[in-house]
Amino acid sequence: MIFERQGRINWNNHETFMSTLKSIPGVISASCMNGSILDPEETMHRGFSWEGQLPDGRQIRFPSPRFSHEFIETIGIEMKAGRSFLGSYTEQEEESKIIVNESAVRMMGVNDPVGRIIYYGPEHSPKEKQIIGVVKDFHFGSLHAKVGPVFLMYGPREKDVVVKLRAGSERAVIESLSSIYEKFHSGYPFEFKFLDEDYQALYASENKMAVLSKYFAAIALIIPCLGLLGLAAFTVQTRRKEIGIRKVLGATEGNIVRLLSADFTKLVLLAITIGLPLSYLFAMKWLENFSYRIELKWWFFAAAGFAALLMTWFTIGLQTLKAARVRATKYLQNE
Repeated sequence: MIFERQGRINWNNHETFMSTLKSIPGVISASCMNGSILDPEETMHRGFSWEGQLPDGRQIRFPSPRFSHEFIETIGIEMKAGRSFLGSYTEQEEESKIIVNESAVRMMGVNDPVGRIIYYGPEHSPKEKQIIGVVKDFHFGSLHAKVGPVFLMYGPREKDVVVKLRAGSERAVIESLSSIYEKFHSGYPFEFKFLDEDYQALYASENKMAVLSKYFAAIALIIPCLGLLGLAAFTVQTRRKEIGIRKVLGATEGNIVRLLSADFTKLVLLAITIGLPLSYLFAMKWLENFSYRIELKWWFFAAAGFAALLMTWFTIGLQTLKAARVRATKYLQNE
């Protein structure tokens, strides 16, 4: 759960506010941060430099959110090396420290980042920040973009509060949080969001597209089937005499079904030959919008083509089998 502290905040009682939150039954942990963990643009800063950096490297903007201790544990980010920000250190000590992710380590080109110094701030008077930990790469934003370098800095007093709840206790915890919030922020409503809902909102357009695709796929199946059914009935009607003559000459029901189905099968195979490459190109183009995407296997398209053939055979088979079972004399009675 995430909520923002509104109004004029008395930062002198910030620790009291946070400790009160943590004492609520059902709250596993709580921390605070600035900005949104799902929007890197809110925390973009430049002015980072380190030994061996390219000359223009200070002008590159990096996500650099600030948060207090227990944030990494609350969100569930995994530590790869070193330590997280801890409440056992003073604010001055932690503000001179920094945590980086794996992508930042690769960008810096170092093997042992813990203990190294990073400079941050104006070029004429940058502040030293010692790397105390490395976290595993995590998605700081949407899957549309690759995980890039992130510099995590310490901010003991931030407006955005993150609370990790025990499953099944949400209703009671929200009521307690609302009551505590009212005491510290009188006159302001308690407005909260769940992180998983915000994360899903990043893919609202994809979710809408998925729903629409299901409807369009259903329509795309029903209309061709109706068309095939009507065309098969028309074909049987126009070839009644031919079917009767073939049956008199000894053609079996299977021969008649194959005869009437052959032309439709050729047309569907032609459509599959044209459609599958186009669908592959369309799918590849759409997947290019995502930095992390599935690999398109050949059998995805082969299965779709085979399913289209089965659907064609089933649809026209109803008419052709019915026609093949009619007595030849009925077709030739007017001759």
